[in-house]
Amino acid sequence: MFSLRKIAQNADLMGEMIHQNNVKIPNGVDSSVEQELRSAIFNCINCDSVSTCQEHLKAESGSQDVPKFCPNSSLFNRWRDCT
Repeated sequence: MFSLRKIAQNADLMGEMIHQNNVKIPNGVDSSVEQELRSAIFNCINCDSVSTCQEHLKAESGSQDVPKFCPNSSLFNRWRDCT
């Protein structure tokens, strides 16, 4: 079961991961990008690596590959590399 606190916390972590790694959500969002974004949000809400993510983001290591522990790493790296 989801709690609103967990959803908000993980949404904040997702936003920070996107920001620190210079990920740009593609412009002209079409249905495939929209579905990928929905999946990314769901992946983040269900992520079991919250403490690892928090530690990684505190280190502010950005501008490199999104770490493998992130369930959205391949998507975010692809979006970053497409800009």
